[in-house]
Amino acid sequence: MFPQNAQNVQFDKETRLLSYTLPAIKAPVQAGEPEVDVSMRYKKRLMAAVYKVYGDSEAQGGAYWVAKTIFKNTGKTPVYGLKINYRLGEFTDMSIADPYSVVPPGGIVVDRYYPVIESRVCQLKTQTPMQLYVKYEYKDAAGKSYSGEMAKRPEMLGINQFEFSNLNDEDRSDSLVRLF
Repeated sequence: MFPQNAQNVQFDKETRLLSYTLPAIKAPVQAGEPEVDVSMRYKKRLMAAVYKVYGDSEAQGGAYWVAKTIFKNTGKTPVYGLKINYRLGEFTDMSIADPYSVVPPGGIVVDRYYPVIESRVCQLKTQTPMQLYVKYEYKDAAGKSYSGEMAKRPEMLGINQFEFSNLNDEDRSDSLVRLF
């Protein structure tokens, strides 16, 4: 069952993705400072040997993101023009943000980062710490700007170093049930 007024209903058989659009609703302008909760998850170790995979958002259904920012609007007013930019140490330029026009009260945006990493990362022979930098900007209904920054310290493994799983501890499932 689709929401009332659903338009452009499409089903992609390959990705099994069902999508539709809804007409835009003009929300009443509410005064007040936005309240947000922003957090970031990131891959703690990256492999130089497969650096090109991290820039491909289509690879394995988008599984090889390097970081993702979770932006929650916890207040009672909408947030406008949200932009999230990333940089991965000296091996990438600052990313170009795709703006999110409106984040309504209670709304959540999950923005994933697929960096275009420079090939010189292949010159690394040993595990190397990097600076993952995230900057986010948004406006309130009156046009006042807000911003914040976060930084983490992932490591790039040397060209001949490998990791067998790119899952973080919180992504792993240790729910193996043993029957005796």
